[in-house]
This record gives sequence, structure tokens and C-alpha cells, in this order.
Amino acid sequence: MIRNIFLILLIVFNYEFAKSNTINIQDLGNTDLKKIIKNANPYDTILINSGKFKGESIFIDKPLSIIGKNNPIIEGLQNDHIFIFRSDNITLKNLIIENSGYSYVQDRAAIRMDSSNNCTIENNKFDNCMFAIYAAAVKNFKVINNIFKGNSLGEAASGNAVHLWYCKDVFVNHNTISGHRDGIYLEFTESVKIYNNSSFENVRYGLHFMFSHNAEYKNNTFNNNGSGVAVMYTRNVLMENNLFENNRGSASYGLLLKDIENSTVINNKILSNSTGIYVDGGGRNHIKNNLIKNNAWAIRIYASSSGNTIENNNIIGNSFDVTTNSNMSTNKFIGNYWDKYRGYDYNKDGVGDVPYYPVRLFAYLVEKNPPFIVLMHSFFIFVLDMAESIIPSIVPDSIIDNSPSMVPIK
Repeated sequence: MIRNIFLILLIVFNYEFAKSNTINIQDLGNTDLKKIIKNANPYDTILINSGKFKGESIFIDKPLSIIGKNNPIIEGLQNDHIFIFRSDNITLKNLIIENSGYSYVQDRAAIRMDSSNNCTIENNKFDNCMFAIYAAAVKNFKVINNIFKGNSLGEAASGNAVHLWYCKDVFVNHNTISGHRDGIYLEFTESVKIYNNSSFENVRYGLHFMFSHNAEYKNNTFNNNGSGVAVMYTRNVLMENNLFENNRGSASYGLLLKDIENSTVINNKILSNSTGIYVDGGGRNHIKNNLIKNNAWAIRIYASSSGNTIENNNIIGNSFDVTTNSNMSTNKFIGNYWDKYRGYDYNKDGVGDVPYYPVRLFAYLVEKNPPFIVLMHSFFIFVLDMAESIIPSIVPDSIIDNSPSMVPIK
């Protein structure tokens, strides 16, 4: 019985696919694209060779491939979404899509997708779109090798380049993103892989997780954003081999971890940010083998965080190594290299013979009273540091590295 049903479905699919053909458009400017899409058969390929089409609310309600050649332009009228997907198995490739328009009451997108599975958006250029891709309840979705360029109109007026809501099994790879609110935004989304993207000069975050579990992002660059990456209310995320750099501002972070659990931050470079890693809430996370260098604060870890392990990192050239807002902590610092460590190693095993307390008293005071930062290079702070080196018990002693590395960790 089941075998017969499968054979019938296979025959129907092959029949539909056999009817598919390629529709050649030589000049998009002289063509009614909506009409061609409406009259196309499922699984047809529409090949656009050149030209410019002005329009919006372009519904695609059947499996189709729309592929450009010689940079055809699809220009919105700035009143609505440009493409609206209402089917599975849609591919958009090699197009320039621009001018969706901006609105304070409508999330206008170059591509709006609702429950459209097995779709691919590849090798396109998106320019001056509020949301470039807005995907809701989408599965098995690929976003590959696109360029997204927004206009950085501020947080309220801007949208996200890639916006994923309640999606699953999404692959975002080799995209270049700038000028949006968030470069990539995930909410209630699972099993996402985000690889090899460059997300820079976005208003808020280069990448933003909200309630999005079982994901990984690797080999990405997050540069000059409002903040680099925020992972919030989430569990089981692998963050590996990324660069978080020059994300600066009064409340900027290279990496913000807010109420996350059972996640790993490994082999990343976290350079020249206001705060390198900010940890607030959650626990059982592992921060390992990262280079955390030239930040104002290397790590800010708060009392709401527990059971985290910070291990074998190189922490170099930061104004403050670690700061906290509490005298108590259950987080573990193990075997890190601290350039400010002044201990000794008599047995030559590469591990310091005395512990390192990474929380300076001045850092603790600044955390409690931020205006104190103006005293940072004063003679008073020099005296305070001298007193701290003589009487280390005056600093919070629950944050301690009992096995600091004497040399940078390879």
C-alpha cells in the first residue's frame, strides 16, 4: 500500500518536472514580469538576460527558478514588498533587487516569505531595502553569496538584512551585509548554520539571536557595528573562529551573552571593542582558546552568571581584564594567559606559581560607580594599584585563576 502511494507521488512529480521549461527574457524593461510568472508552469526557469523592471507585490505561488544574467534590476515602488513567496522550491539568483521603501508601520521587504520551504536566495544584490529577506515559518532555506546594503537610517526606521522568525534548518553562507539594523536576526529559530559572512557598519548588531537554539556560527567577521553579536535567551550555540572587531560605543560589545546556556565560544578573535565579552545570566558555557586583545574591558561577567568556564584564553592589552558587580562568583578561570600577571614559575612548568586575581579594585569601583572612570590615569589610581599589589585581599577573591599561563597560548 505504502509502496504504491510512493510510486504514484513519484510519477506525479516526474510528470510536473518533465513539463518544466526555460523562459528567456531578453529585455526585462519591455516585459510584464508578473504576467510571465503567473503563466509559467511549476518548476519552470525564468532566465532574465538584461533590463530593469519596476514593480512590487510580485507573487510567486508555484515552484520556480528566476535567474538573472547581465545584472537585471528589479526595482520596488517603495510601497510594499517586492517579491512575495507563497510556495516551496523557489530560487532567486543573480538579480539586483532595490528600493523596497521604508515604513514605521509595515515591515517592507525585498523578499517576504511565509511557510515557503526548500528555497534558495543566491548571488543577488540588495540595495536600499528596509528588510532584504523576511522569512517566517520557513524550513530548509539557503541564503548564499549575496550582498546586502542598507541605508543606516537608525534603529527605528531600519530593518534587518536577513530576518528569520520561527524558521528551521537555515544555511547563511558567504554574504556581505552592511547598513541595516541587525545584519542577521534570529527569533524562535532552530538549527541554523551561519558561516563565512561579513557583517559590518550595522546600526545595532552584526548578528542577533533571540530564543534560537541548536545553532552555530563560524568564520564570520563582525566589524564596526553598534555591537558585534548578541546571543540572548538561547541554548546550545557553537561560536567558533569568528572575528569581533571595532564594535565601539558607550554600550557596545564584541560579544554579548545574555541568559544563554550550554554554549561554546572557542578560537575567536575579539579585538578593540568597548567590551570584549559581556556575560549576564545563564550558565554552563565554555569560553576557550580565544584571543581577547586591546578592548576597554576584556570580560564583564555579572553575578547573575554561574557555572561558566573561561579557559586557556590569551587576554592581552585590555584596559581592564575582568570586571564584575559582586564579591561572589561560581565561574571558573583556568589556565589563561594574562599580560598583566607578574607572578613567577620556579619549577618551569609554564604555569604561574601564584594565582592571578584579574579584577582590579579600580575596575570593581568603576562597575559600582561608572563616573569613576575619569580617574583612570590619575595618581590616585596609581596609589590604589600599589596598595592592591601589596594587599590583594581588598579585591574580590572569588574570581581567580589558580593556574595562569606564563606564556601566550598557541
